[in-house]
Amino acid sequence: MIYGFPDMESDTGPRPCQKAISNSKGLNAKKINFMITVYGVHKGRYFDRFYYKDRKSVMLPVEASQTARGGLDPSRHTFGVSFNYDKVCGCVEPEERDPIRYNNTYMERYKRAAPWMKNNIDVEGVKQLLDASDFIGLSSYAPLPANLTQASMEVSIETAAFEMQPFGIDLKSYLFAKGKPLVYSEQGIGGCTDNKRLPPSLDYIRVHPFSGCGGSYSSQLDPWKVPEYQAYRRKLYQLLADWAAVGGGPQYRVDGIYVWNSGSWDVMGVNPSSTTREGTYADSVIKGYVQQLNAAVNGYTPTYQQLGPSQNNKGAFGSRR
Repeated sequence: MIYGFPDMESDTGPRPCQKAISNSKGLNAKKINFMITVYGVHKGRYFDRFYYKDRKSVMLPVEASQTARGGLDPSRHTFGVSFNYDKVCGCVEPEERDPIRYNNTYMERYKRAAPWMKNNIDVEGVKQLLDASDFIGLSSYAPLPANLTQASMEVSIETAAFEMQPFGIDLKSYLFAKGKPLVYSEQGIGGCTDNKRLPPSLDYIRVHPFSGCGGSYSSQLDPWKVPEYQAYRRKLYQLLADWAAVGGGPQYRVDGIYVWNSGSWDVMGVNPSSTTREGTYADSVIKGYVQQLNAAVNGYTPTYQQLGPSQNNKGAFGSRR
């Protein structure tokens, strides 16, 4: 089990982090690891795109001496590279950022951008980076269908794999031939609009899972008080837990899921600001799904009411902030 630690980058001092650890203890994590976000891979940017060209800025493979700084034990750390589920090459014209239109026109845009890509994208360097990584991560924010199924849980992986193929990067070969673990490095459903307002409909929520309300819990900005929205979120996490329990599929496997624990995405109430006197964004039913799955993976015997998936478990949930 890999358990993501909410880094609380907007807070200072140890107390918020200690509180987050305390809030995580009921989720049956066997151990808690730090999920480090590296800012310096591409100067001043997250490494969420293929183009960098500057080999000196690529930090993998990581030497043991680097992880040993500050007294850290290098044997207890793994390193990976994570991409957004779509727009992985960063070659998207602003007018084409609609997810459906983006996917439908990808190959057309790929051919149109070929001269630019030849000069800016170091494909062999990206392959070397993937080879040097201990695991591969993807965000899980693809639009969701109205009728959820286990198969729809891997749409984000399918999208990323589709976009990587024209570059000669076969995601399946990394997972199955090379044995690289794949994790959803960020998963969630936010339930709000981009301007932090309650959504107009369930359709908006499922098509824009990446959109939510940040900050401390507010009763006025809680989409999950609406029964229809609450039921959809619970169905999503029930299926996600069932899907993780059998290791993913039908095309791709999944080795772990990190839930984005901030604001209205925080289904497990890990972030201290997700619960206030007004209420909480956490859902006890969804926490039950996560507790049972993690308990089975990590050998715990739950003492609470059994909820959610079967005992045939492969993947596990963690939290990410």
